[in-house]
Amino acid sequence: MKIDSIVRIQIFVYVTTLGVDAVLRWMLSKVSADPLIYLRDLLLISAAGFSAWYAVRQRVDSRHIAALWWGLLLLMGIGLTAGLPIAQVLFGLKVWIPFAVGFMLVDSGAIAALNRPRMWAALWLLLCAGIVWNHYTRFPWSGLMIQLGDTAVQANREWTTYGVRRLSGFSRSSYDGAILVLLLHIYLSHYCESFSRKVALCAISAGTLYLTTSKGAIGAFLCTLPLAVVLPYVRSRVSLIRFPLIAIILVAALIGALAPIFSAQMAAPTFARGSVEAKLFESLVDRGWTTWPSAFALLNDWQWITGRGLGGIGSAQGQFEPLLASPADNFFVFLYVTGGIFGVAFYLFLAILVFRLSMANAAERMAFTYLVAIFTYGLTASLIDNAIFAMAVGGVFATLSCVSFGRRAQSEDAIDSPRTRPFSNDSGQTGGRPGYPAYTQA
Repeated sequence: MKIDSIVRIQIFVYVTTLGVDAVLRWMLSKVSADPLIYLRDLLLISAAGFSAWYAVRQRVDSRHIAALWWGLLLLMGIGLTAGLPIAQVLFGLKVWIPFAVGFMLVDSGAIAALNRPRMWAALWLLLCAGIVWNHYTRFPWSGLMIQLGDTAVQANREWTTYGVRRLSGFSRSSYDGAILVLLLHIYLSHYCESFSRKVALCAISAGTLYLTTSKGAIGAFLCTLPLAVVLPYVRSRVSLIRFPLIAIILVAALIGALAPIFSAQMAAPTFARGSVEAKLFESLVDRGWTTWPSAFALLNDWQWITGRGLGGIGSAQGQFEPLLASPADNFFVFLYVTGGIFGVAFYLFLAILVFRLSMANAAERMAFTYLVAIFTYGLTASLIDNAIFAMAVGGVFATLSCVSFGRRAQSEDAIDSPRTRPFSNDSGQTGGRPGYPAYTQA
């Protein structure tokens, strides 16, 4: 079996297990085999190894991948210097591994093997069906808690907002299911040419996201929805429509960074209990005047420059520093508390280097759409703590790196070849120089 085929199987199995996480944990709990769920982490590590091997076989310049891992080692060192337990730092590394794998898949070119619209459409349909089904019935794994040693782990989060159930379907939580549906929708929307299929894709995704009540996912969905129609009209770097599109990224990134910095300096608004305003903005206000200030309060002295390192905030911190734990609930906050000025530089890299995207080919159009989702959803979520979103961020980061440093599959002014028929050609791929992914033209 070819290396890229092995990687495709590993990543698809990994993503699928996350999509049906609650079901798997419930089944394993029935046979007292709960720890086996973490075998998928070994699968992801294996995919990283095969991606590196693929890069060597394809004679890809591996300096970007090496720099990425050196950066993670630096952040591990910062975490240990900050006094974090080594177990917490290693947990932090575990959180960042999906990001690294997403980067390696794109940088090595192995991402081309994952370009299978039918395969991902089947998973998207399964997740949507699960959430819709959950609307009519309560699954046996709803609210399930399992015991791993001395730690109680929530296998499925069952909760409500103003009496409305937040449905998760087969996933571990409503927002986990919503994120997968959102990201798969973005991917599939670039491969739907039929108007009726586009309408069906959008309608089913919208209805499913509505049932999860995940406002962040719904907001990102609404912001990315028009792009599948608009982006094909961007034919080159000088297209007039390209500049207002870039402005969307810059504005979203600016709001995402300035909102947590200045929110505590303003008076918190109050809403009438149960009002529409409360339902829409109460959680955002809570983040602005409670969550984000408490996240910045974790920093002291030199950590304002270096951050707390891997494991210094988010889920890793929740396991080892429960009394200080902060979820971040903002992409910029998560990056800054983790890496200080390095995190800020990474955030700016993602935002500013959007100018390097000509958006004249399928790879760059998809990267741009994911960037919109990253900065809109990132206003109220850390992103990296979710494995699927972390992989997406890593893939976009690699795409921007390839484009920015001249490792392109096509010239800047290239125009896509005629599109493949939607979901019908799962193996056709256009070539590219080693070091930049080959994509099926969309």
